[in-house]
Amino acid sequence: GQEDTVSDLVWVFLWLHYTSDPGGWLSGRFGGKVTIGVFMGISSGLTLLIPVLARLSVYAVFSARMLIGIATVCSNCFV
Repeated sequence: GQEDTVSDLVWVFLWLHYTSDPGGWLSGRFGGKVTIGVFMGISSGLTLLIPVLARLSVYAVFSARMLIGIATVCSNCFV
């Protein structure tokens, strides 16, 4: 049902948020400011697209949430 779908969306985001941490490596290679800027931009842009993606399919929203989770991890390693 709808509750299961919402629960899955939250789980995908949190799982990726807590299990991947490439931000340190990327900041060492490209610099902290660039890494934060790029991944915050990705996260913000995808967040703005969620309503549009929700009209397309639930899989599009899952994919966006996964990418948002990865982008958030990469940008939060500096905070």
